[in-house]
Amino acid sequence: GFLNTLWDEQRGFLVDAVDADTGERNLTYPIFSLLFLQSSLGLALVREVLPVMARFMVAHLQTGHGTRMLPSWDLRRGSEEVGASWYPHWDLYLLKVLRRAGERDGIMRWLNAASQGLRRLGYVPEFLRMDGLVAEDAATWRRHGAASNLNCVTGWYHCVLEGLCGIDVDPGGMNVIPLDLPLGPLHLRGVKHKGTRWDVRIEQGGSLLEEIRVDGTPLRGAAKVPVTYDDGGEHELCVVYGQSATGP
Repeated sequence: GFLNTLWDEQRGFLVDAVDADTGERNLTYPIFSLLFLQSSLGLALVREVLPVMARFMVAHLQTGHGTRMLPSWDLRRGSEEVGASWYPHWDLYLLKVLRRAGERDGIMRWLNAASQGLRRLGYVPEFLRMDGLVAEDAATWRRHGAASNLNCVTGWYHCVLEGLCGIDVDPGGMNVIPLDLPLGPLHLRGVKHKGTRWDVRIEQGGSLLEEIRVDGTPLRGAAKVPVTYDDGGEHELCVVYGQSATGP
């Protein structure tokens, strides 16, 4: 009954809450309502509406210079400071949805905004007020919270790992969520998973998933890294996109 209770068909997104006694819906649409996606098991709750959710987020939460916590028209936007802000910790949930919905443009829009933010500030902020933020006006970029906030930094790390590289982790291990992006080769060194360190390489050469290799050996029949590699050592995971659909 999750979608029957919380899904707003008109808006194409989840409402924040429902009063259990009256059944009245709290008609506000924050990105933090997606906290249940912290576990990949939560995807089952919204899998059938992922494309619709992605369109809502691109249209109402994404801007050219950051991701809004709530839409600009949301009545709760002014209830607290972060309500009208970009809070980078939550970008991960945006990218989890966009990647699975195949929203390449939305992912690249996030990457451009993140790059701009790092150029302007030199760090990942706790939050940045969106109202009145002007890309060319340096003064408007000083409306932010703490300069150092670990959950925002680690949030962006997972955005790179999951949103750009497509490496997702669930209780069964590491998965590849296929989606080619208009980027050159991606390379992450020292990615740690269950005590094992991974050298992750993404080779972008076409729109189709051609191959997934672990230590040079192609995976067959699955897009999940076998748990036998969780041995505390060092391994390489390579995902190759090309012109032929020869992958798993």
